[in-house]
Amino acid sequence: MNNKNRLLMCADYPYYRDSVDDWHDKLEKLKQLKINVVTCYIPWRHHLVNLESNKYDFKGNDKPNTNLIRFIEECESCGLNMIIKPGPFIHAEVNYGGLPDELNNIDYEKKESLNGELCKYERKKGCYYIPSSFSKKFINSAEKWYEAVINAVSSHFYPNGCIVGIQLMNEGIFSDANSLIKDWDYSKSAIDGFSNYLKNKYKTIKYLNSCLATDYKDFNNVTNEKKSLVSESIRKEWIDYQYKSLYETYKRFQKKCVGTVPVIANYNFPLNSPEGVSTWISKVRPEYGANIMYGFTSWGGNIVEDKEKFYTYLLVAKREKGIHMECNWGFSKLYEKEYESSIVPFYEAALSIANGAKGYNIYTGAATSKWDENLDNIYERPYPDCSPIDSQGKYNEKKSNTIYKFNSYLEKYGDEIINSVRNNDCAYLINPQDYYDGCLKAGKENIALDTLYWFQHNMRAYSYDYDLISTDNFEKRESIGYKVIFMAEGINLSKEVKEKLDDFQSNGGKIVYLNSSINYDINHYSNGFTKLIKDIDVSFDVYSDDYETQAWGIHNDDKLTKHIFIFSRSNEEKEHSVKIKNDGIVNELKVLLPQESAAIVRLVNNEVKGFFIKGENDLAQKMIKPKLSYGDYVYESNEYGDVLNLA
Repeated sequence: MNNKNRLLMCADYPYYRDSVDDWHDKLEKLKQLKINVVTCYIPWRHHLVNLESNKYDFKGNDKPNTNLIRFIEECESCGLNMIIKPGPFIHAEVNYGGLPDELNNIDYEKKESLNGELCKYERKKGCYYIPSSFSKKFINSAEKWYEAVINAVSSHFYPNGCIVGIQLMNEGIFSDANSLIKDWDYSKSAIDGFSNYLKNKYKTIKYLNSCLATDYKDFNNVTNEKKSLVSESIRKEWIDYQYKSLYETYKRFQKKCVGTVPVIANYNFPLNSPEGVSTWISKVRPEYGANIMYGFTSWGGNIVEDKEKFYTYLLVAKREKGIHMECNWGFSKLYEKEYESSIVPFYEAALSIANGAKGYNIYTGAATSKWDENLDNIYERPYPDCSPIDSQGKYNEKKSNTIYKFNSYLEKYGDEIINSVRNNDCAYLINPQDYYDGCLKAGKENIALDTLYWFQHNMRAYSYDYDLISTDNFEKRESIGYKVIFMAEGINLSKEVKEKLDDFQSNGGKIVYLNSSINYDINHYSNGFTKLIKDIDVSFDVYSDDYETQAWGIHNDDKLTKHIFIFSRSNEEKEHSVKIKNDGIVNELKVLLPQESAAIVRLVNNEVKGFFIKGENDLAQKMIKPKLSYGDYVYESNEYGDVLNLA
């Protein structure tokens, strides 16, 4: 904005669940917490007047809180920017995921599972089925909805107004970007589309059979049996078709968002299983997004205490630089009780920024209790149960204080953080097609995923940082920019990717193939890996000799200003030591933290010039007097709890 990158400190506020009279007060309270962007879903069903005539109410003619235009103007009067989220499916615990009830009509083709069952949406009283995203009638209706929203709000697009972004869809089409292959769409339209996809790709059935070593009689024969689509012979094509169809749907809605503001996709967290993570890698392919910004949500559970989820979180945060679009600050009843604390959502938000996120979103910033039954006839009030601002407009002290101090640090130094670089000489090359076999429980070794996790664990054992890159569009990269690329041994690469890697090696780059016979163990770190790092002569500016100290460092171009992020993985109070290399000289940064907490330290010209230390873990009910030392600088707090120091 204003020709400058901005770090986004967002909070979601579901205006449609609240009284118009409460809007301004809660927006002002969010502003006082240093929030600079408000996000909000725009529920299709909430604004619908008549589906056939495509008539909608955005001015409060039907109900006061359908006055979307007034809500936007309230944001503008408070000096807040906005990211709008018009779905069409929004989830958000609203009836039918925000879809109009008319879409449950028999005229709209429904999504089907691999077993031929119609896919239900359970979060509404009654029997409601999810439309097929391959249904032309559904897509046409949804596109008209988008047109209505954009026509209503486009005068408020930045720079003329406060809307700075549009989120397309929600975690895929029906919050299903992370769904397992058996739960994808097997409706007639989806199957027919797949048949046409194969015809366009292979032209003749003879050529398809020669390429896939199959003996199909014709293209329709390929798709006669749904379960054959996940068989080894055709599974690759089915997965390719599904993820490409997902991005084609994104692009259709993107075309409706005429204007100058960026569009965003928010991908949900992988399901908690090896096949869940493999499916996520196979299907989430932001390189095919064509100017659609990457975003992600983190409804995967408590990463503070769960080691596996911690590493999966790193995969999601590092997959592409984007916005952490939903960080759970409000739900402890619908989701894990640990989110009643401030430490768990803070830890997630800070970790996303440490790994390159362009901002984070408090979901939700303000609780509500004044919605009607058409919008939500299931969930108890207030919604959610433990937001930083409650439904009466009062601050949740622990959460609001944490947010205020964290955001004060980000507000003061956000320009430095968003424009910083990571001195990563190493990257891990993901080839999504190598994860296809892992999408099913087929009794096979999940070598690609095991190797990726083994690499992550061994790198992070010493806080060595790295980037994740993908073979998707890899051959189009102008510069690879790394000294070393790691990848699993024996992965199947295209001719174009091989040529790019050959160029990389001919220009002095190194490729390290990790052996597929690795005995993967989350609690085991390989001494051989440490020797490997030394042998390939890669140095790291920020590192630690202790796995329980997880550190990341970012810096400006001349390396004079640095931000060091420190995360405790210890279950007890501990002084964490981080080594920081400056011009070949190693200095030690020490920070005392309570168990499983975090800190950010700013260094300028190798001197401490600001920090935020989370001195309280309210989940564990532990509090310390924070301490910090670096060179001759020593800080010891006289008080227990969080400490903010802005130079």
